Amino acid sequence: MRDIVLKSFKTLVRLGSRYFPGLCKEASTVTCPNEYKCAASKTCIPNEQVCDGEAQCVHGDDERLCNYSCPHNCTCSEYTTDCTVDAVDKDILTLLHKNTRSVDLSGNKNLEELLMSPITNLPFLISLNISNCGIEYMTGKVFQSMVNLHVLDLGFNKLVKIPSAAFVGLRKLIYLNMLGNTDIHSFEPNSMIGLSSLKEFEITGVNIQKMSSRTFAGLNLDTLLLSGNNIAEMEDDVFLGMNAKLLDMEANQISVFDKGLFRGVSGLLSLHTPAYKFCCIRPTYLADEDCFPERDEFSSCADLLRVSALQTMLWLIGLVALFGNILSVIYRLIYDRERLKLGFGIFVTNLAIADFIMGVYLIIIAIADAAYRKRYIFMDEYWRNSTWCTLAGFLSTVSSEASVFFLCLITLDRLLVIKYPFGQIRFNTKTAGIASGLAWFISVTIGIIPIIYKDHFEGRFYSKSGVCIALPLTRDRPPGWLYSIVIFVGLNFVTFCLIAIGQVVIYMEIKKATSGIRRSSTRKGKAGTGRRRELAVARNLFLVVSTDFLCWFPIGCMGMMAMSGHVIPGEVYAWTAVFILPVNSALNPVLYTLTACLAKKKAKERRDTLKSTTLNSPQRVRKSGPCHRVFRYFITEGDNQNQMYISLSDVYNKDIKVSTKHILKIVQNLSHCLGLLHKNSLKVNIEDRYIYVNVVNNKLSGDVQIRHEPSVCVSQEMKRENMYQLGQLTRRLLNHVMKTKVNVANGTDEQSV
Repeated sequence: MRDIVLKSFKTLVRLGSRYFPGLCKEASTVTCPNEYKCAASKTCIPNEQVCDGEAQCVHGDDERLCNYSCPHNCTCSEYTTDCTVDAVDKDILTLLHKNTRSVDLSGNKNLEELLMSPITNLPFLISLNISNCGIEYMTGKVFQSMVNLHVLDLGFNKLVKIPSAAFVGLRKLIYLNMLGNTDIHSFEPNSMIGLSSLKEFEITGVNIQKMSSRTFAGLNLDTLLLSGNNIAEMEDDVFLGMNAKLLDMEANQISVFDKGLFRGVSGLLSLHTPAYKFCCIRPTYLADEDCFPERDEFSSCADLLRVSALQTMLWLIGLVALFGNILSVIYRLIYDRERLKLGFGIFVTNLAIADFIMGVYLIIIAIADAAYRKRYIFMDEYWRNSTWCTLAGFLSTVSSEASVFFLCLITLDRLLVIKYPFGQIRFNTKTAGIASGLAWFISVTIGIIPIIYKDHFEGRFYSKSGVCIALPLTRDRPPGWLYSIVIFVGLNFVTFCLIAIGQVVIYMEIKKATSGIRRSSTRKGKAGTGRRRELAVARNLFLVVSTDFLCWFPIGCMGMMAMSGHVIPGEVYAWTAVFILPVNSALNPVLYTLTACLAKKKAKERRDTLKSTTLNSPQRVRKSGPCHRVFRYFITEGDNQNQMYISLSDVYNKDIKVSTKHILKIVQNLSHCLGLLHKNSLKVNIEDRYIYVNVVNNKLSGDVQIRHEPSVCVSQEMKRENMYQLGQLTRRLLNHVMKTKVNVANGTDEQSV
């Protein structure tokens, strides 16, 4: 160690306070009753020695503020001045001591013009608070002489513009508060230059319309917060010359920008933007995972649908759904008009219209994807806020809901036909039309509510993604998410369960009826035929239920998983919206129309086979196959007709004796004939004008001929309708017998009288 020789005690005290702060701490515990205590010292001096022209304190603080008087309405403590919420004006700064370190002028409403001229008399000022003072305008270089300022609070004023070089000279400024200046609409170029020591800058909650280039030049920040400012336009090079680790631009409606937005910014470790499209023009050194938000489930910087397979499937399913359902509607309106008289035909036709609308939606999205190919990033905002996107979302919602409702009505119609085969309860043309209209009304209402109530949904229900669909398959809670959950998960899941239950009940009823037929038959061939019919029905029902299951059950499960916090991968979401949801619209024409066409074609071939066999060669008929037995009852209008046969219409009008025994034989023969026809997928109209009976000696013999060409019979409903006609004919015959007996009885009574 080496000794240090100090000749002056005063020098020792000064050096000790600098290099041995413990001494100062110990000195601070000294009290001086009725005396002046010297700063950072144990020394106490009489009050008379304060401001006597000679410094008795080591640091000379007893002579420091001798010629300074605190301004009126202010409170002063050494170099700190507090003039809060008092009636001071802009001249207050000229009254402050030049060595003032801290000034608080917050809450004074008479300082509107405080920053209209440079502040030059406070070079040692460290903290300046002029918040909530109603300041509207400021000039450039107003703080140029305040080189020691560390803290500047301009919050909650009425500033409308930040001029160029507004903060030049504040090279030591560490904290700048501009919150609450909601009237700021622009930052001029180089407005933030000079703030080289500033580490955090936050400007939020204002209404900036435009950010000019080089606004933040010269800044070397840890954090720059620009969120929630309603920024509409940002020029190129806004951040040129700025160094920042975190840049937050979230919650802004930036619609005008270009590729050079982030040009010249350095040091970025994290970038938060209003939409993923801004990440497409991020600095090249910034990793994709450090730019937020993450890209959505569908789009990329170049394309609306970033997966090429989805682009292909979109066109494929869209065209199949479009043209398949058009052909289905045309077929039923032109070639199968008889089916439109039944509830089933009306519901299936409406189902085809609903699925056609889904095809229109898919084609709209496919066209948009093709139109914006390789430049989608710059068209994203325009597309998602366009009328076309809203229309596409509306059509997809209406189509999906209407499709579900009509599948439910089709299932209900089939169930009623099976449970009530003689038509006690059934959809007729009127009731089916009312049910269809109600289904369309509910579907359109569901789709149009988000468009009508824009305030609640913030106009973003259908613009959540580039494909304009509102499936609730993410953990996000955008406006209208609860509505999406109720409709796409709750309502559709319930209707699917009803469809599944209804189809199971239908299958059980058919199985029960088929089992009864098998038990009543002792021949092996009949049992095998019933079994095959049962398996065919089961197969058709399985196709209907399975397609519905594959469509809606995954959507319901994923929606509930998303609600509980599980993350659904973006690829799964994309495939669900573009493939799983619409695929049912492409399959329904196959399930309900193509199968009917094939069955009708098959039945026509069988009918042609029947027509090729003549009635005059019974031995050849017996060898022709299982259909030969029908010809003992069947004759077409083109054949030579036996004059001994007359139609039932003539029987009712002529004096021909009809007995109950003859009626039973007629009905038995007709039943057997219908059974043979139905086995071969044929039916014939059981009407009085087509049914001819043999008359011998003015009496019915019970033999029957059917003089009408058979038609295709492709469903259980049509067979039951045929049997219902037979029942009505039986009722008319019995009524005729009763009427004949009554007439005979009345004639006998009159003769006796």
